[in-house]
Amino acid sequence: MFETFDSSIANDLNTLLQTHREDPSGQRLEQAIAALGEAAERARQCWATSADVHERNQALVLHEGLQAAAVVVAHVRDSPP
Repeated sequence: MFETFDSSIANDLNTLLQTHREDPSGQRLEQAIAALGEAAERARQCWATSADVHERNQALVLHEGLQAAAVVVAHVRDSPP
């Protein structure tokens, strides 16, 4: 589910504000937003295909959390450095 997260994206997310300052183009944060979106979509697919209620609930929580994280990163990207 997290194949889109390579080590550079994970590091950028761990140091989000620093990444924002170091990359005024926003390209690195765009990559992080895309990776979060792809992982959220995979969680949604897991939710849609799972027959187990517990797994569906976990996938839904994960999906919502990944979407929320993408929104946070987008807000940081759009804010002044």
